[in-house]
Amino acid sequence: LETAAGIPEIREIRAALIRAGARFSLMTGSGSAVFGWFETKEKADSAREALLPYGKVFVADPEPEGVSILSE
Repeated sequence: LETAAGIPEIREIRAALIRAGARFSLMTGSGSAVFGWFETKEKADSAREALLPYGKVFVADPEPEGVSILSE
């Protein structure tokens, strides 16, 4: 749906995540969020600062039944 959404900010945020060290970045569902996958929490924490200009940024850890928010 990313292409169909046609929202340039989605591409910008995905690119910013990659520049900040994410191994990959994707848009969720219909575009309510964009996420990046980082190898370590330290890399994610560092990237968080770079992403703040785009809006709310959360560092989360996967759990068997969802995620745990590690920092906001």
